[in-house]
Amino acid sequence: MSEESPRSWDGLDVGQLDQLVDVDGGSLLRGLVGRFPASLSMADEVETMVAAGDAAGARAVAHRLTGRLLNLGAIEPATTARAIVGHLDAGDLEPAAALLPQLHAALARAGEGLHRYLRTLPGA
Repeated sequence: MSEESPRSWDGLDVGQLDQLVDVDGGSLLRGLVGRFPASLSMADEVETMVAAGDAAGARAVAHRLTGRLLNLGAIEPATTARAIVGHLDAGDLEPAAALLPQLHAALARAGEGLHRYLRTLPGA
């Protein structure tokens, strides 16, 4: 993969990431990225709950996941998580389940992009 400008990385709001860096030179962002694996666990939890037919529980976790991702500037997976929340609000488990592979893929891309972004910071 070529080292292109982080502004062209799909799925991440680089402006949001830049703002997080501006808060304290990157410590906050590094901490948030360090906790990013919890987002992967949350997606797994949503998947388990959807498979068990627990639309309300899955919706609650997917909603928290959406907020966490938006705060981090991970727009692509946040958009997918938000769509899952919408289906779960309506009690539609099948369409929510159909979006889970897309969510997992978007999370993987976002995680990679976040780490690539961190490598562009001074002192990385």
